[in-house]
Amino acid sequence: MVGEYFRIPQISYRWVHVWRRNLLVWLKFIKSWFVAIVGEPFLYLFAVGIGIGQYIDRPVDGLPYFAFIVPGLLAATVMNAATFEGTFGSFTRMNQQHTFHSIVTTPVNMNEVAVGDIMYAATKALVDGVVFLLIAMPLLVWQYGVAPPWWGILLAIPVIAVEGVLFASMALLVTAFARGYDFFSYYLTLVISVMFLFAGVFFPVSSLPEGVRWLAWVMPLAHPTRVLRELLGGTLTWQSAASMGVLVGLTLVFFVVAVNAIRIRLMK
Repeated sequence: MVGEYFRIPQISYRWVHVWRRNLLVWLKFIKSWFVAIVGEPFLYLFAVGIGIGQYIDRPVDGLPYFAFIVPGLLAATVMNAATFEGTFGSFTRMNQQHTFHSIVTTPVNMNEVAVGDIMYAATKALVDGVVFLLIAMPLLVWQYGVAPPWWGILLAIPVIAVEGVLFASMALLVTAFARGYDFFSYYLTLVISVMFLFAGVFFPVSSLPEGVRWLAWVMPLAHPTRVLRELLGGTLTWQSAASMGVLVGLTLVFFVVAVNAIRIRLMK
């Protein structure tokens, strides 16, 4: 039975129809979403980056504190967007509205429903990340008179896209086992919140005690955070290349498992 979760799923182009259906629904409510996605980055960047940052007078990993946390907050924004859509949004479509069950009465199969939902959540996360970049870059120029290199900003976009697929897949995997909305509190508290606080968003992972430092690198959020920090800082090392490899590997594994888990859930 466990092997069923790791079987390569059969997928055709029809997942695009599921993605498009969800996107059209989202566009009907985009005004309320826009207020949240523009307001949240400003709150984080001003309260933490500028508010707390003015009391930190020494560089953190060679960067001013504001510049240090921007990539971390960017990675966290993508994680949160993909997570909330892949949990509450997907569960509502699957369990409350029975949208998943309705779609599989068409030529779209169960695997493609799962893929379409993952890619929709990842798309929302990508848009959130790009909006965050558009807000953060002028603030960096305003604070320090210098912007990240153009190539770093461009390369950050595919990193955000891959990260969105990863956390959307992780969220949908949790949704596949959820029996109610309360179930998500375990995942959000014990996994997402822990990563947000300890995966290098607000301080370097190297500052953690040596005995628990490895725990931070087990957390998926630590790897896009490191890659984005080096890209926006204008430096690339073998460490970011290794983290990108881990990010891609985790994405492939969770993607396959999540798609199979949703298929198994819908077949019950």
